[in-house]
Amino acid sequence: MARPRLHHTPEEKLAAAAAKRQRYESNHKAAISARRKDRYAARKARQLVQEVEQVDEAAAAVRIAEEQDNLRDIIHMQNAKLWNLTEGSDRDYAFKCAVRTRAAEDGQKYIERIIAKVKDIRRPLWAACRGLKTLKLTEGDSWQFAHAIHRRFNVLLDYLEDIRKHDKAGSLSESIDDLELACTQGLIWTVCWMTTIRRSEE
Repeated sequence: MARPRLHHTPEEKLAAAAAKRQRYESNHKAAISARRKDRYAARKARQLVQEVEQVDEAAAAVRIAEEQDNLRDIIHMQNAKLWNLTEGSDRDYAFKCAVRTRAAEDGQKYIERIIAKVKDIRRPLWAACRGLKTLKLTEGDSWQFAHAIHRRFNVLLDYLEDIRKHDKAGSLSESIDDLELACTQGLIWTVCWMTTIRRSEE
């Protein structure tokens, strides 16, 4: 037997649809806002390209230079935020997060908050990369620098996703030991490299 109809008139259907949209928007406010910001940045970049095609070359060069400076500022700002978050070492930061995840009462919620925080910092960087691509500025230093930072974000997120996976599987203690060994090896490599540099300078 089919369930009884909930809405009998077109007005009731419209009201139910509006209520459903409001519930969805209130539950996904952050994601909707992020998507709108990304679309706005892409639309502004497309508008700039259209303006460039219509105005004279000298004025276009000035506008592109200004937009490139703005995108470069965004890239450096997100790099500074990542540096402040990890204090310069992604592996050490991941190791600290792993230890805190193991010590937390609800480790999954803790590490998921950290992952969401890193993704929020990465999002403007991704929009800046897309802006550079739209402006056809994919051969300069800004593009290479942005991609290097983007790769670093991806590596850090891989570390954090591994921590979340191991915590869910109950094998976080072994993974922390492996990560601690990797951090120690990285530190030894850095010390050896700095020693080599000093000897070559002498």
